[in-house]
Amino acid sequence: MSLPQTSNNFLRKKIAALIVGSMFVFCMVGIFSPIPVYALTLSPARIEINGDAGTTVGGEFTLINEQGTTQTFYASYENFSAQGETGAPAFSAEQSGLDTWLGVIPTQVTLTPGQVAKIPYTIAIPKGTEPGGYFAVIFWSNTPPSSESNQVSIGAKVGLLVLLRVNGTVTESAGITQFDRNGH
Repeated sequence: MSLPQTSNNFLRKKIAALIVGSMFVFCMVGIFSPIPVYALTLSPARIEINGDAGTTVGGEFTLINEQGTTQTFYASYENFSAQGETGAPAFSAEQSGLDTWLGVIPTQVTLTPGQVAKIPYTIAIPKGTEPGGYFAVIFWSNTPPSSESNQVSIGAKVGLLVLLRVNGTVTESAGITQFDRNGH
């Protein structure tokens, strides 16, 4: 048994009206619902600095609270290395090397909406440090660092790459790991 043509058209119109009404409600909820925005600007995005072993070097960078509310941001440090052919950074939570030489004062800063803060940093390069490149990141997050290793927290963090070159003669070498005479 099939429905008469008028019933079929009526059903189609009801479904179309239901879909359009649902889309309208969904759009209105999306427009008028407050969605928190976590925006922090760091400038510059990368610091390249040179220094001698046994000295302290430093400078400053800028933090800008782009949010509509007062926020407290917390500093943390991690080493990183370039991975693969693209050089994508791989972060390491192991506390050794440049991340332990870095210092930012203050490590916690509260900024009002739109406020700009100049943050000084120092790098205390230990005596006897081998010449060459060392890489770390200064992260700023709206979530305080956890002292417990098994605690999970949700938050956004922005990183400032620190590329340190310790002065001195660096011995570099290269080698062939594979050779194919046929070009494969």
